[in-house]
Amino acid sequence: RATSGLLFNGDTAAANALDDYEEGTWTPVIVGRTTAGAATYTIQTGRYTKIGNVVHIECRLGWSAHTGTGTTQINGLPFTNNDHYANLSIVHRDGLTVSSSHYVNLSIVPNQSYMYVLETSTGTDYAAILALDTNVPDMAFSGTYTV
Repeated sequence: RATSGLLFNGDTAAANALDDYEEGTWTPVIVGRTTAGAATYTIQTGRYTKIGNVVHIECRLGWSAHTGTGTTQINGLPFTNNDHYANLSIVHRDGLTVSSSHYVNLSIVPNQSYMYVLETSTGTDYAAILALDTNVPDMAFSGTYTV
């Protein structure tokens, strides 16, 4: 039924219909959590696909200067996250200052449209938000969250 969206396997319940699909772009913005500051971007692209309440994002960022201070936050997600943390994976990083034996991921904050860049020590569950770097030539990440 066109008014209910796409239904599967003979289902007729409107609540089960897939009635939301969207593709688009978003503008990621790097800020410091103590002082937001401003970046001089060399790369600043974001794309998303939203199917129902699931959003998949891809992003590439690079900056040659930043006036912010504190730890690293990325603003501008295309939709507000639900009430749970969502973790995304860094697929490339060039220039992020990360402690030895640590790996990097991102965490979208519940009920917000921003995320933190985190480092986690290998073999532990402890994660710390990375300090804001003033020069990161290239960083790419992707992941999925729900709204």
